[in-house]
Amino acid sequence: MTEVKNLAQYVASHCNKPLEVDGDELQNLIDQVYQSPEYDEDDAMVSCIIGDAEVLLDRSEEAQNREDDEWEEAVNDPTHPRHEEVWAELNKV
Repeated sequence: MTEVKNLAQYVASHCNKPLEVDGDELQNLIDQVYQSPEYDEDDAMVSCIIGDAEVLLDRSEEAQNREDDEWEEAVNDPTHPRHEEVWAELNKV
């Protein structure tokens, strides 16, 4: 099943890079597996791949939230180690 292969490849290539995950793309790949006529909910391998993908999606969202929180803290706290760096980026825009 091509959908499972695509999902497995995406998970394998992003498993250690949660900030690089495109949440919409990953969710679409998961949905494609579920919607495939060949999908078998009793297939242990497919269930494992979907489970890994869902864990990666959660890790990605958590990592992005931490990144956003850290960025906001850097913007608002002049004593934050990245304060000047973040403001320099903002002033470029």
